Amino acid sequence: MNSFWKTVLAVIVGSLLVSIISFFLFIGFASSLAGGGSKPVIPREGVLKMDLSKIAIVEQETIETNPTALLNQAEIANVTLWDAVQAIHAAAADPGVKLIYLKSDGMNVSITLAEELRAALASFRESGKPVIAYTENPATGSYYVASVADKIYMTSVSGANPMIYGVGTSMFYLKDILDKFGVNVQLIRHGKYKSAGEMYIRSTPSPENIHQNQEMINSIWNTLCTAIEESRGIEGLNELVDNLALADAQAMLDKGLVDEIVSKEELRGKLAVLCGYDSFDDVNFIPFADYVSAKKDLAPKAGGKIAVIYASGNIVEGD
Repeated sequence: MNSFWKTVLAVIVGSLLVSIISFFLFIGFASSLAGGGSKPVIPREGVLKMDLSKIAIVEQETIETNPTALLNQAEIANVTLWDAVQAIHAAAADPGVKLIYLKSDGMNVSITLAEELRAALASFRESGKPVIAYTENPATGSYYVASVADKIYMTSVSGANPMIYGVGTSMFYLKDILDKFGVNVQLIRHGKYKSAGEMYIRSTPSPENIHQNQEMINSIWNTLCTAIEESRGIEGLNELVDNLALADAQAMLDKGLVDEIVSKEELRGKLAVLCGYDSFDDVNFIPFADYVSAKKDLAPKAGGKIAVIYASGNIVEGD
């Protein structure tokens, strides 16, 4: 009997030790993902590669770290909008940066931040260096960013699927389901256009809410549409989208939204020529997140400091 309990105790102690060791190994791995590793080393000369599917442009940095999220999104680098814009400006004056190679498909960038990013890329072009964009499945937002480029190349693969459908919004209303649970919401508001709480007291949007949402959507789309048309030197983008006329790569080329349909091998050849090399093997790529990190470390430190407080959420009574 004594040997039995000794065996049980040994198993329990062994399991605890394994759990403790695993925990500390996990914390160490998560910390390395959070940026505890060495600083990135970037080539002295090369092409600045902006793959926006691997970068999340965010408004602000956060001090909170979720180890699980880091494991799930180890390939996604968070870059603040400020740092991204400053890095693009630095690249314009950096003799080691030959051009920017932009892949905006699948971008992790909101439309509002994309507008700032696009303006920075336009400023980069003023330095005389080109921005070269490559797309496979352009969507409205990703193409809006890509349209600022000097040249837009699109894949020759038949599976390419343009998804430029304009912009939209959605609203949901909870009165019907609240009624089923016997919940009666008392909403106090002033003015017909104060619609923040109407989702609880209506089953459908009010005419005023439909009106203001439509005005917002129209404003966003007109901004995107005008910018794209000006950059590409085309007209009638709204009609093309309304008529679903941008169904494939050939349609994108015929309507002037891309400059050429190329294979990946042809694209590599063009990048080599633009960099002044005979072979694509000679081209060095500088990952944008690494470049941002390197330039941020070299930024001059000011003596004084300005604190910026981000306030996000509902307006409530109290402190």
